[in-house]
Amino acid sequence: MLRKGPGRPRKVVHELISKQRPLKDTFNKLHKEPKAVRNAQANSAYPTGHLAAIQNTPASNGKKAKHGDAQQTFLVNQLALQYGKLGVRTKNELRNSGAFRVQVVDRGLCDDILQQLEQSLRCHRGCDIIDINPGASIWSSLVHDAVKPRSHIFLEPEFATYMPFIKPLLEKPGSKYKHVPWSGVQEETYDRIVSEGVLPQQKLLQPSDPTINELNESLLVLAQFTRAHASSGLQPKATRENDKYALHNVVSCITRHPIIQRYGLVRFLVWTGSTDIEGILPKSIYKRSRQSVEAEMGCASITEVAGGIHNPFRQRHPHIAIESAKQVAFREKEGNIRMPDDRKLKSPADIDPSVVQGPWIPPALSEYQRLESAYKSGEFVREVSKETRDRNRSNGSPGPRVTPEFTRLRSLRSYKDRWDREQELLRALRVDDDALSILEIEISNIEDDTSSSWINLKARIEERRSNILERVSNLKINLRNKFFLDSDDQRALRQHPPLMMWDRRPFEPIIVRDHEFYPPKGLRLLDIQPKALTSDIETSAEARQILRYIISLIFIQKSENVSEALERIAPGASSLIREVPEMSDPLRGGRFNIEDLKVRSLSPAMLEGIVRAWQRWPLRPSESELSAKTQKSGGFVAEDKLDDRKERLR
Repeated sequence: MLRKGPGRPRKVVHELISKQRPLKDTFNKLHKEPKAVRNAQANSAYPTGHLAAIQNTPASNGKKAKHGDAQQTFLVNQLALQYGKLGVRTKNELRNSGAFRVQVVDRGLCDDILQQLEQSLRCHRGCDIIDINPGASIWSSLVHDAVKPRSHIFLEPEFATYMPFIKPLLEKPGSKYKHVPWSGVQEETYDRIVSEGVLPQQKLLQPSDPTINELNESLLVLAQFTRAHASSGLQPKATRENDKYALHNVVSCITRHPIIQRYGLVRFLVWTGSTDIEGILPKSIYKRSRQSVEAEMGCASITEVAGGIHNPFRQRHPHIAIESAKQVAFREKEGNIRMPDDRKLKSPADIDPSVVQGPWIPPALSEYQRLESAYKSGEFVREVSKETRDRNRSNGSPGPRVTPEFTRLRSLRSYKDRWDREQELLRALRVDDDALSILEIEISNIEDDTSSSWINLKARIEERRSNILERVSNLKINLRNKFFLDSDDQRALRQHPPLMMWDRRPFEPIIVRDHEFYPPKGLRLLDIQPKALTSDIETSAEARQILRYIISLIFIQKSENVSEALERIAPGASSLIREVPEMSDPLRGGRFNIEDLKVRSLSPAMLEGIVRAWQRWPLRPSESELSAKTQKSGGFVAEDKLDDRKERLR
């Protein structure tokens, strides 16, 4: 980048902020002025309250704010000024520096989201709001206007950076806003909220109080875990980890009733990065992990309210993605859910599966399509011309008769033929696997396992299963794994209810665009609603700890079958499977032949059943042995410190 002179700040790349001329002129002016003048101009703008101006400025012709209008441009200007003070110099630093967080800057996006959530937010009218990392506060202020809370607590440790946005809200007449300079990702903060009476109208509940398992509609948590993830060297490791794992910590805390959940079950609305949600809201069973299982066990729902445009066929087979989308379309119709046309992606349910490619296409097939098209259009020919061969012969090297382009095309044709044959084999296997699934459901509905119908069905199931496994064994390892993955994915979707929360979504996410954020880097909004922890496993600290140990150990190899995974924990542990009826019930995600049940397909009910059987098992290892195995495998630290903290607050 160019410098204006020794000691002067570098210019910010204009194209990264906006392509509009007025904004480019603003940045030229900002960086030509001496530092003292720039700071004075910035400070003089603080009392006027630019956020209030944005809220009070009507969009042209009554339309919502769109990219490039005066409101958004003004907000981006202010953010650029503040981030410029933090030493933004290059494109990579603007997008990846851990010095600042990505902010929502488009009011139109916020209005569309709040319209979608309007009905579910009604119960929070007059509540208290805890707002973690509000930053530019445009989202925070619009949620505030929608629910009209009695108090709104900003947990913003970087107040100096975001003062132009927060200060006007704090100074409004009759303001319900209050700022505390504490970090919302540290548990000590919630100790101080209790000890210093920040929420005087909230009642701290004892673990024995039955209302602790009821939704506390008088408290709502907003959060933005949106710090740009930096590569090594651009950001301190501790900061990267705090932001990377903050979302996972929120979900994990729900099942442990730490401070924030001691007020009852509290709803979270969380902005986070697009890659951070895969751990708790996977869109394929391949991505299902320990974190997502904990989320399924502790949350009534996790809904992606808004997110970037994604390819629904990237991680799943097209037919599975379409089947899931059709279920969502039915829920939208039943709930009379509508969203603006410009926020709605064409549903996979409307796409003809016959024209949809698979979730992954080898680069060689793309090259084949390009070369085949070029050959048919005459861009190259099959054989080298006679003149070229004569010229080469005169130079002593006649060379090949076929052009190199056609030689490559011929090779790719053979590859495509082989690929088509393999895909046809997979399609035939999927048909047989569907038939096997139907037979397993039929036999599960027969209670008498000595009846002739049960015995006949069992024989048919074993014959079809053996036939499928024999054909699968002849496939390459990658195709074999693909078949088993698709099989597990489809069964997870067809359970009642579906295994993964993504397949239970009430509506498709609202589409967001990069330019609606600053820096332009798309985020996703999650609506996290915890559930009542009422089962004997969820309410027992000892059982809950054993559950976490078992989940950590068996999910090390997710594609392993459950019997093998339990044997890794302790010899003979696979015998516990017989005591968990859900594992052999196809309607609840189980399999008639237990060897076909993979770890990644275990439901929360199955895992709780394993823990109950474990506690009755006389040969079980001690809790200290489980702890040692877990920590050796890179698992979590036990909850002793958390339990000590709870005792101090009782």
